[in-house]
Amino acid sequence: MTIGCPKQKPFRSEKYLNFVRSQCCCVCLAPPRSEPHHFRTSFNSGIGIKPSDTYCLPLCSDHHKEIHRTGVKTFCEKHGIDIYRVLHKLVSEYIKEML
Repeated sequence: MTIGCPKQKPFRSEKYLNFVRSQCCCVCLAPPRSEPHHFRTSFNSGIGIKPSDTYCLPLCSDHHKEIHRTGVKTFCEKHGIDIYRVLHKLVSEYIKEML
């Protein structure tokens, strides 16, 4: 019998999503009113599983549509975005605001 890690619940926070919405688009720096885009990775996805709110990128409407059309990898390569750097910056700024 093997014992696995307990399943971790995804972080859900309307307050955090509102913070992401208040940010400029991470591609074109369009003024705030961003649409949070939840992106999936191999470890935060599955059938009927929505990624944690910490996996949200602030995108303007045009770039949000584009990421759905092209896929995350192609989108990030085209625009030179390091998703994890953007996420780290967002979460760090959110924590600073909360302190």
